[in-house]
Amino acid sequence: MNGALTGTIVILISQITAMASAGYPQATGDRQSRFRTWLEREWVDSQSIPDLRGYAIRYVHEIHSTLTPEEAAELRRRIANKPDHPDHHALRLYDQSVASGRPFTIERALFAGGDRRWRWSRFDNAGIDEVMSDQAAWMWFDGRLEISAPDDRGAAGRIAVTQVSTLLPEVARFFSGGMGVARTANLVIDQARLMAADRWTVTATLADKPNSEYVHVFEGTWSDDKGRGFVDHALVYHHGLQRPAVTTDLVDGWKYVPELDRWIAHKIETMNHQGRRERAYRVTAIEPSPAPLPELLKIPSPERPDPIRGELAITSLVDHRTGRVMNQDADGRVVEGRLIKDSPQGAPWRYIGWAALAAIAVGALIYVRRSKVS
Repeated sequence: MNGALTGTIVILISQITAMASAGYPQATGDRQSRFRTWLEREWVDSQSIPDLRGYAIRYVHEIHSTLTPEEAAELRRRIANKPDHPDHHALRLYDQSVASGRPFTIERALFAGGDRRWRWSRFDNAGIDEVMSDQAAWMWFDGRLEISAPDDRGAAGRIAVTQVSTLLPEVARFFSGGMGVARTANLVIDQARLMAADRWTVTATLADKPNSEYVHVFEGTWSDDKGRGFVDHALVYHHGLQRPAVTTDLVDGWKYVPELDRWIAHKIETMNHQGRRERAYRVTAIEPSPAPLPELLKIPSPERPDPIRGELAITSLVDHRTGRVMNQDADGRVVEGRLIKDSPQGAPWRYIGWAALAAIAVGALIYVRRSKVS
């Protein structure tokens, strides 16, 4: 357990007893103690990728347009002569939704053996794989392979950053109703209370800015029989609790999955401050992995079929561990280059040779495509 999580436990134990009634009678005695015990464990466990015990969770992530036809028409008029305006993305999403009759949908699967051993795969479009193992972190996208050390959190450490910034807060919705965002946003429990009516509320604030107006609130039901709570609302406030929540997650479909020995929420809808659906997450299958986890985590090689992607043709490679860069052009010619550092103080990597410049362009393309769907 890392130091941040240990500190979280200490803060949680000391602060969870500061219960505010909020106008409702609170549970007392043993029930309050059981609630505190569950919340302490859930808060800490939520901040790590769990062991899925040889199974995969498949799910879809829907991105909905929140514009009405009238708002879309007004926005189109307002930015018509501004090609670089960021709101063009909202219009593209609206137009795509109208044309297809459905939201933009991302298909995902998570294979995991804990916080340091996981593979997050995307199956729409060309497909993307992001992988963390004890030996290396790597990303595969449309013939391009990028590799870094698992603990690299610098410019090359895309996967380590993705784990905390994107992967964990997304999949934590299924495992804990979204409490895993505590690791992403550096949150600690400020108040927690279990009411006699089997409802509970947890308020979390920034660890380094306890008086900030940035607040997360988790609400849910309590079950004495199951000895645990179930999140049904997760709200984010940017301007204090007196202003409307910026987003609200509606968490539903909690089911016990014996293969995983854990409870999973199967449906989450994210509503914006206007009460319009912005995103939706739905578990579509929990199934055995197609191969043992060590095989799923191996760095792709042309000599070995990938358990998910099959035969792979690597046309571009950037290995930040060794400094190797490779690029294959349309005629099949392979040009290799090297990465060097600008200074021994750990300045960003710079690329040598035209092949390396192509690799930079690939990295930019990956970043742009990921940004559009994040």
